Amino acid sequence: MKFDNKAWLTLYDPDYLDNGYLYHFTNIESAIKILNNGTLKFSKLSYANDTLESKPKINFLGLENYKDAIELRKHVVELNTNMLQLLCFTMDYPKRSEDVSDSIKYGDYSGRGFSLPRMWAQYAENNLGICLVFKRKAISQLIKNTLGSSLIYEDKIEYKNQFQEVEIDSSISKNLLEVIKLHKSLVAKSISSLDFFKNNKELVKYCYFSKLDDWRSENEYRFLAFGDEDYLIKDIDSALSGVIIGEKMSPENQRIISFFCENICEVKQITFTCNGCNLINIRSEE
Repeated sequence: MKFDNKAWLTLYDPDYLDNGYLYHFTNIESAIKILNNGTLKFSKLSYANDTLESKPKINFLGLENYKDAIELRKHVVELNTNMLQLLCFTMDYPKRSEDVSDSIKYGDYSGRGFSLPRMWAQYAENNLGICLVFKRKAISQLIKNTLGSSLIYEDKIEYKNQFQEVEIDSSISKNLLEVIKLHKSLVAKSISSLDFFKNNKELVKYCYFSKLDDWRSENEYRFLAFGDEDYLIKDIDSALSGVIIGEKMSPENQRIISFFCENICEVKQITFTCNGCNLINIRSEE
């Protein structure tokens, strides 16, 4: 079987495909479930480890009735907590063209999404887990095909020094207020509120695709979905270019991961040194 050898190029290599890949880090328990079932799962916005994620960055002070503004804010909190879901990835940094020697150029993986030490420590169980390497266009299309109109938006994260609450236009606020007063149940209110997100992309980008500078090293790309059901992206094997295992992974778990990836993609192990990181072949091409 022919594997995707371009997945392992450096940012200096002329054949490297800029913005061609997305990376998902996870622990060994989740990794086995993902590879065994061939699925990726969205998670609720309220489960994010950034405490600001589910807190509204908007206000409705344009409304004459202060109680209405409070009711709308409460509604947004409910949507953030119960209806908005994320699937998060890491990106490569931009392609590089510096004039450096070949000895450095073809062995330096810095800037690749799989080479970020913080991601391995924070999301891959302190180097015991894995990093899934996806073809960007393929995984994006899978998500779009699965979610349809439930997918609100996809984009990279922009990083900011600080946030300011955005005041919502009074006409938009009044329309949203009419919608939520028309329905009693949260699900009915939420479904009717979907247009609020669909029709206010700049607001969505600011509220859900912006994070503080402290998170900048994640270089994140994400998908935002709307709904209270479990969103499972199936048949991810078709979008998978490779799997990288952490340098602390046990030999037993290495064998398990290699078994699940048989005839699907290459498996490599990452090791970090003072000069950067290296990739070690775990299994040869077939």
